[in-house]
Amino acid sequence: TFTLVFINWALYQIAVVLEAPFGKDEVNIDCISVQTSLNHQLQLLLSPEAQHLPTSHTSRKADASLLSCIYMQDAFGGVESSDSDDDSRSLVKSRSNSRP
Repeated sequence: TFTLVFINWALYQIAVVLEAPFGKDEVNIDCISVQTSLNHQLQLLLSPEAQHLPTSHTSRKADASLLSCIYMQDAFGGVESSDSDDDSRSLVKSRSNSRP
């Protein structure tokens, strides 16, 4: 019976703490620091550096075949893809020569 009473008492105390998460206790959420952090992150999104969109100089098909070649080389130790173009094969070979 002690174990059941102890478990019920512990669950009740946890529920009391979770019921009011914005109080002044140590275990409560610090609203000011959370709001300050959120404001800072939102300001970073508005900065000029965050407005730059990444671009790709290759087509989606070339990117897909490059990724499949890299996967085949990493997974099976060689390039064995029949539908990849020559550009992606040469890029994979040049990348594999530069690896340690």
